[in-house]
Amino acid sequence: MNTLVDMISGMEVKEDDEDFMNAVDYMFSGLEKRKPDCFAVKQYKKYKLASGKTAKSILISCGARLAPFDIPQLREIMSYDELELDRIGDRKTAVFFIISDTTQTYNFLVALAFSQMTGNMDVLHVDLSPVRELVSLQRRCSNNLNQVAIQANTYGGIYPEEIASLQRDYAALWEPLADLLKKLAAVVEL
Repeated sequence: MNTLVDMISGMEVKEDDEDFMNAVDYMFSGLEKRKPDCFAVKQYKKYKLASGKTAKSILISCGARLAPFDIPQLREIMSYDELELDRIGDRKTAVFFIISDTTQTYNFLVALAFSQMTGNMDVLHVDLSPVRELVSLQRRCSNNLNQVAIQANTYGGIYPEEIASLQRDYAALWEPLADLLKKLAAVVEL
């Protein structure tokens, strides 16, 4: 990714001189001589069909979209491959990404990693409806427990029916959770 950002930074376009060649033009010219059927050469030739003004617009748009990769810390992260994304799928692998729940600024990095990973392996579709049901049930249990705690603190006690209701709710929570854990264990076995 860093190489791409550097290439775009080195692509100067002169609107009034269609024959002007920048450093990247020379690089692709050399590549075309060595490998005329190269995919990159074919794509670059399509870009070069654009007029100077259109090419400049394309570069400005690409530069804006790739601007985060000019941040030194992000360039450092992107300069090496610790995850070995190309090897995922060759063996059992679990990858965990921790993303912020307060800002989405760098979520595109996780999306980029997912894109790379799914290009190299079979995609497993996961039905999250049981998880959603568990989360809903857990919220209800938590709310009920909070209400019981408020009543106990306010009035100095709770009714036996409330304790029984909480026990039923938590039993109902653990049964599908155990089932979900079994299913996840089966997925890991794949």
